[in-house]
Amino acid sequence: MPTSADPHANQRVYSDPETHVVFHLGAHCTGEDSLIFSLKRDKSLLEKYNLGVLRQKFFTDILREYTTELLRGRAADLSEQEHLFQSLIGTNLVDRLVLSYDSFLSGPQRVLAAGGLYVNADQKARELRNCVPDNPVSFMLAIRNPATFLPAMFAKVSEAQDIEDFLGAIDPFSIRWSQVIAQIREGAPDAPITVWCNEDTPFVWGKVLRSGFGIAGEEMLDGQFDIAKDIMTEQGRAAFESYVAVKPPRSDAQAASIIELFLERFADPEQLIEDDSLPGYAPEDLTAMTRLYEEDIARIAAMPGVTLLSP
Repeated sequence: MPTSADPHANQRVYSDPETHVVFHLGAHCTGEDSLIFSLKRDKSLLEKYNLGVLRQKFFTDILREYTTELLRGRAADLSEQEHLFQSLIGTNLVDRLVLSYDSFLSGPQRVLAAGGLYVNADQKARELRNCVPDNPVSFMLAIRNPATFLPAMFAKVSEAQDIEDFLGAIDPFSIRWSQVIAQIREGAPDAPITVWCNEDTPFVWGKVLRSGFGIAGEEMLDGQFDIAKDIMTEQGRAAFESYVAVKPPRSDAQAASIIELFLERFADPEQLIEDDSLPGYAPEDLTAMTRLYEEDIARIAAMPGVTLLSP
């Protein structure tokens, strides 16, 4: 824990106010560690863009300590920022630091607490922002159709909860990701947020990775096909890799077309199955949730400070 007696209390050794800090907020059931895995694969770009990508075990404890015990709503002072960056990256100053954790906004048991979805998103975003008040910050968030998100979340926590406890006071038809995003923006208004739909992930993964790297344009990345290949058969993956080795795409549109072509032929049915059953809700209820989700996506696309990645 930093104190005023620290030798570097009034000078910067471990922190750099020009380091851009990216918080990938999840959400739950939208890919877990996929972002970190794909970013770390591209070692040449990690070096080229001086990007730091940390696994959860290296930052969750200290960030929890800062947000819940040390800062308690205030912004970190210089000595506290120094201590934090020393703990995270030591003397390896980076231009960009990516921290990915699907429980930044809430633990899985509390996702639907207090009658809403991630109801403390504004507070959590503010707490993260306060950890690095002198640094530029941005957020990344994958959203998911409530018709599949709710069943996936229920499966994740059902050993500890029944459906009534899981849903609590929330009306599933009232779930709006736009409200969560608005809260994040309210909690950290100077931090832009990049959003994508989990359903589009195979087709926008290159854009997601470039957002993590902070790359403009359409540079092709080593890990941009990771998600698409994960849902192909073994035969399909081999054919896909052979194809792109000979005819690498030169744009996002070309990449999406190639992915679509191979998924039409080689998608693994077991990987495509999503549980869309929720106890007490009929198929037509889930169809209605999907329609509301699609309307919400259009709302998100128009929000200031938000970039919605689409195929």
